[in-house]
Amino acid sequence: MTIFSTECAACLHIISSQSRFIIFQFLKYHPEKTTVSQLVKVLALTQPTVTFHVNKLYEDGILTKCKDGRFVYCQINKKCKDCPIFK
Repeated sequence: MTIFSTECAACLHIISSQSRFIIFQFLKYHPEKTTVSQLVKVLALTQPTVTFHVNKLYEDGILTKCKDGRFVYCQINKKCKDCPIFK
C-alpha cells in the first residue's frame, strides 16, 4: 500500500486542472523532450494558455524546462521517487 505524503497532495492538487493533467500525462508517456509548440497542438489551446500551465507545473517541480533558441522543451521531473503519480 502506498502512503501519500504532503508533497503528494501538492502534486495531486497541481495536476487536478484538466489541462495540466493532460500535459503531465502526455509528457509522462513521451519521455523525449517536447516543445511547448507540440503541447499546443496536442491540447488545442492557445500558446499563452499552455505556457501558463507549463509554468505552474515547473514552479511546483513536476517538470523541467530548457530553452534552446526560441524553443522551450519540457520533460517530467520525477520530484519524488516513491510518488504514485510518477509510476
